[in-house]
Amino acid sequence: MSIRGFARAVLESALAVAALLVCGVGLLVWSAVHPLPSDDQMRARWHERRDEFDSLRAMVTDDRRITEVVRSMSGVEFVNHETGMVRHSPDAAIGMSLERWREHHRLMRDLGIKLGVARGEHGRVTLWVAERGLVVGEVRKGYVWSPVPLNPVWDSLDEAVEARAAVAYRPLGDGWWLVIMREDVEG
Repeated sequence: MSIRGFARAVLESALAVAALLVCGVGLLVWSAVHPLPSDDQMRARWHERRDEFDSLRAMVTDDRRITEVVRSMSGVEFVNHETGMVRHSPDAAIGMSLERWREHHRLMRDLGIKLGVARGEHGRVTLWVAERGLVVGEVRKGYVWSPVPLNPVWDSLDEAVEARAAVAYRPLGDGWWLVIMREDVEG
């Protein structure tokens, strides 16, 4: 290889690395400032698709072998934290048919549940819509159904996010709430 050819290869490699760095930094900045959906947008979606929200909640409640449904780069994962089980496709071990698996996917997609679904204590079901922050997300926003009242209650979760509240709820009705939670306090 001539010196000129070598210099050209080095320059092309340097430009490729620079382009990747610019894209990476852009992605980090976008994820840090990407706006969460507003309370008004989420309330409107909940009112328009209430039956589907109730259907997804019922499915998550009925699927006792699953504690969490997570959207990942490889698709949707069904998780049982008690047993350590993770499934990427229908499986008899989790008692889920292909039709039910597809219905989970459809409801999550149609309702804008981009991050996942979790079943918590006291029958609580959380549907995570969006997150904002660097890498793993600083704050998440979603819907939660709970048979018991939740606290602390805010009039506006948009304001709770700006006030850096660790967790906040806004009632929708019939056990449904909007929720925000800081990632570093979840657990």
